Amino acid sequence: MVARTAWRSLGVAAFVWGGVMARPAMAVSLHQAIRDAWAQDPLRQSLMVDRQAADNNADAARSWFPGGPILSGQYYDDHALGSNQGYTTYQTGVAVPLWLPGQRSATIRQEQAGGGVATAHLAMERMVMAVRVLRAALGGATARLNVQSLQDERRALVEIESSARHLMDAGEISSSDHAAVASDLEAVEGRLTEARERLADERAGLEELTGQSDIPELDEVDGHALAAVRGGATVEQAVDHDPRLRFAHAQVVAARASDDLARRSFMPNPEVGVDAIHEKQYGSPWNTRVGVQLTVPLPSEARNVPMRMKAVREIAAAEREERQTRRAVRADYSRALARLAASLDILRHASGRDRVLARRIEDLRKGWVTGETPVIEYLRARQAGLEARLQQQTASVEWRGAIAQMMIMAGETP
Repeated sequence: MVARTAWRSLGVAAFVWGGVMARPAMAVSLHQAIRDAWAQDPLRQSLMVDRQAADNNADAARSWFPGGPILSGQYYDDHALGSNQGYTTYQTGVAVPLWLPGQRSATIRQEQAGGGVATAHLAMERMVMAVRVLRAALGGATARLNVQSLQDERRALVEIESSARHLMDAGEISSSDHAAVASDLEAVEGRLTEARERLADERAGLEELTGQSDIPELDEVDGHALAAVRGGATVEQAVDHDPRLRFAHAQVVAARASDDLARRSFMPNPEVGVDAIHEKQYGSPWNTRVGVQLTVPLPSEARNVPMRMKAVREIAAAEREERQTRRAVRADYSRALARLAASLDILRHASGRDRVLARRIEDLRKGWVTGETPVIEYLRARQAGLEARLQQQTASVEWRGAIAQMMIMAGETP
């Protein structure tokens, strides 16, 4: 009940905040970036081959026989060298293996379970790729915001430095005040160079994943999208939809199907066939006989016990992995919920601080123009305002990133 209430509260808050946030012009969406990255992922093709192979194996298991026909032939001759006295015998036969009771259906179920594992693996790897793209997008968006903030700070400092130089020449401010402005401008230039280098690095990482260096926009990721995906679900219901847990459960199903097939294969497959024998003796006509051959291997503990124990160990390992995965996914959801709530709260406070500092900066600007406020105080206020604006924009990116992560964990692409 607490988890359901927390989820709904976050959804309502996200709805309200989604209408407040300004949306930038859209370039490449996060959804498209994830699709592009997944389309060129080499692992995707390999897993699709695995799934197709499992489907083909299931179709092949529907055959009437578990194996192909077995042909046999023998030739016997007891003639002495140079003599035509004796027998000549030709023998040939064809046989087919037979399904044991329930073995055919168990084989089909095993191959279908293998196809389920391949499908679940595809979904899990797509989730992993989506998370990688999301992290790269968040890193790129944060780096871009830092560059934009420093560019704004540099433009402001250039204007202030120009005004301070004129005021210094007019004797209205001291040279130390002008030097302070010039020093801040040089410091911003250095930080801007570093920020651009980081942005280039983030773009290179995105190009490696998606094939293009454009930073995906996150403006479509908001509370509306989150509520549409998992509106009133509890944490446990959300955990059940996580691709990682579905993959672990598919492996349990496959292990149990393998154990069922091992039980049905309690002995080697019997064979039934038809034999024909042709014999010839000097001075006698051909003698031809036709008969039926049945081969039934008997069960053996030396064969069956290791086969069953291997299947039992695989079931135990798969169930252990499923339990561990469930605990890990539940913990991830708890952390994601906390992150979503925290990012929303930080966003509110950052936006409020930005509004307050904007009014203070305007008051100090007027005071500096009229000579009532020292330039240092005005500079510090502008820097604090730019930092608040950057914090507010970064918090917005983190908030949208938390929503996108919740959607990806639910098996959806933002």
